[in-house]
Amino acid sequence: MLPDNFYGKKVLAIYRCGSTIHGVQSDESDKDYVVILKNYRDIRLDKREKIDYFLFGLEPFKRALQFDPRVLDYYLLWMDNTLLAVDNLEYIDEEFKEEFYRIIHIDWQKYLTVWLKINVDYFSACYDALVNEKSLYNLYRIRSLIQHYQDTGRFEYHLSDDDSELIIDYKNKHANFEKHRANFKEILDFLKTFLEKEGTG
Repeated sequence: MLPDNFYGKKVLAIYRCGSTIHGVQSDESDKDYVVILKNYRDIRLDKREKIDYFLFGLEPFKRALQFDPRVLDYYLLWMDNTLLAVDNLEYIDEEFKEEFYRIIHIDWQKYLTVWLKINVDYFSACYDALVNEKSLYNLYRIRSLIQHYQDTGRFEYHLSDDDSELIIDYKNKHANFEKHRANFKEILDFLKTFLEKEGTG
């Protein structure tokens, strides 16, 4: 049963995000949700037992959809989850439904390189410093998105079978870390080259 309020603020919408929506979760994976709250002015990660809630007030959520620099990069990293938000709705307030469907679509033609640079900077730091290594699997997911964009000209949800298998392998077979670490270096170089070609290096 999902909460109907946080900090006394009414829930407008909840949608699933994270590894479960990609079918690559492991036994150790948390459940992840984006929660949009009425009359809430903040953005916050609320961690509970095996569940992470990414809490957004409605206006901060709208700012995040436009990659407003007032929003911390950590919360912008995952904004591509909006590509699957409608298909993963767990709850939506009837009075908010029309507005939600109107605002949820990011202008990726405008913001793709902004989003990608945030991810490259973050995961490069994780890679170099050997911190938050478990999240590095997202580089496989991002590679699929960018390769699909290069092939089709469309930034839409895509996770190749190969990258899906690599994610599952990375999450479940820690003995293969060095193989994956070499892959992550290759992906980061690929993404940096893409950004340079797009004029955002």
